[in-house]
Amino acid sequence: MSYNESLIPTFISMIIPVYNDSEGLISTLKSVVAQEYVPECFEIIVVDNGSTDATYQTAGDFAGQYPNLIKVLEENTVQSSYAARNKGVGIARGEILCFIDADMTVESDYLKRVARLFSQSSVDYAGCKVEVFSSDNSMLGIYGRATGFPVERYLFDDHFAPTCCLVVSRALIDKIGLFDSGLESGGDFEFGNRAYRAGFNLQYSPDIIMKHPARKSIRQLYNKALRVGRGLRQISCYHTEHFKNNRSINRNILNPVYYLPVPPWNFHRALKGNKAWDNALVREKIAIYLIYCVIERLGKQAGYIYEKLKNRQCPKSA
Repeated sequence: MSYNESLIPTFISMIIPVYNDSEGLISTLKSVVAQEYVPECFEIIVVDNGSTDATYQTAGDFAGQYPNLIKVLEENTVQSSYAARNKGVGIARGEILCFIDADMTVESDYLKRVARLFSQSSVDYAGCKVEVFSSDNSMLGIYGRATGFPVERYLFDDHFAPTCCLVVSRALIDKIGLFDSGLESGGDFEFGNRAYRAGFNLQYSPDIIMKHPARKSIRQLYNKALRVGRGLRQISCYHTEHFKNNRSINRNILNPVYYLPVPPWNFHRALKGNKAWDNALVREKIAIYLIYCVIERLGKQAGYIYEKLKNRQCPKSA
C-alpha cells in the first residue's frame, strides 16, 4: 500500500456500527463526510444492529444526501456490534478499514493521516488517540476525561486497540479473519491478540485523534461495566486455549481480589500524566476513585458472575 497526495489515494472504507443512537450517528456522519480526501477514494458503511427506534430511518435519510458515498446495511441476525462490523467488512472495498463508533467524531484530515500512516509497509493494525469530551464540567465529565481510553497502554500491555479507534489493513483481515460475533464485549481484545499472535505489528498513532463523548449517567457507566464483565466471561469460554493464564479473564468468582478496591497509589500512578486527572481537585480525585471502584470494578465483576451463572456450561461461539 502507498499513499501520495499527488497520485490516486488508497481506497479506504469507514465502518460504523450503530444501535438505537440517531443523535450520535448524525454527529459521526457529519464529521466523516467532511473529509479532505478524494470522494471517489473512500466509502462510509453504516450497519444498524437491529435498532428499535428511528436510527435505521435516520441513517437512510442521511445517506440519501450522499448516495455515492454512504451505504446503509442491517444486521438483525446477531445482536453484537462485532457482527455488525463483520457485515460492513463483508461489502467493504477498501485496502484500509477504519472502525468508528456512532457518537464519535474525527477531524477533516482523519483519512489523510490514516493513509499516510498505512503507507508504511510495516503497518497493518493501528490504534488512534481518543480524546473524551463533555459539554459541561460535571463529575462524570471529569471522570470520563480522566479515565478515558488509554489506547497506548492497551496496545503495549494487552495487545489490542478498542474498535472505536481501530484501523486495519485488508491484508490483516484476510489472514486472521473477522471479529468473533459471539462476544458481547471484548471482541476487540480477542481480535487484537489474534493479530499479535499472527505476528502483526500493533501500532499506536497519537497524531490521529478521535473524539468520544463522556458518558452522561451512572447507569451508562454501570451498563458498560456489566457488558465488559460479560465479555470477559465469554472470552474465557470461547477462547480458553489462548487466555487460560490470564487472571482478568479466567476469574475465580470467590477470590476477594476482584471485589476489593484498587490500591489508591496504584490508581494514581495509572492516571498520572493525564491532564484531567492532574488538574482535578482532591475531592474530585476521590470521587473518580470511588466511581471506578464501586461502579466500574464491581459492575464488571457483576457482569462476569451473571454470564457465568447464565451459561454454566460454555456454549459454542457464534
